[in-house]
Order: sequence, then C-alpha cells, then structure tokens
Amino acid sequence: MLLPPDTPNAVLYTSKKHKGFGLICAEWEAYLQTIGICSKLKTSFNPVLPHVRDLEGEINIIGKR
Repeated sequence: MLLPPDTPNAVLYTSKKHKGFGLICAEWEAYLQTIGICSKLKTSFNPVLPHVRDLEGEINIIGKR
C-alpha cells in the first residue's frame, strides 16, 4: 500500500483506535528510553555510579530537546 505524498505525519503515529497506523516514533522513543534508564539508575544506590555518570545532567539535557 502506497501513501499519498501529502499524508501528514500525525496519521502515522496516531493510534489505530483513532484511524491511524499506530507506529512508534523512534526519535521520541529514544528520548523516553534514556530518561527511563537514567531514572532507574538513580534509584539503584550504586556508590560508584555518581562518579561515572551525571544522570541528572543527562535527564536535563534530554528534557531541553
């Protein structure tokens, strides 16, 4: 099935319930996954982790995009 060239992106990412294709936007998902991983690591209480990564800084950088 070919889509017309003027098909809006919203149709691709809208859920099937609302007559869209229900695709996952990989660009958005990458940001969400990184925030989720950083949040989970912050609660791990690993004493070495703060010296290796700035988790709060990573979350803030992603939040500004």
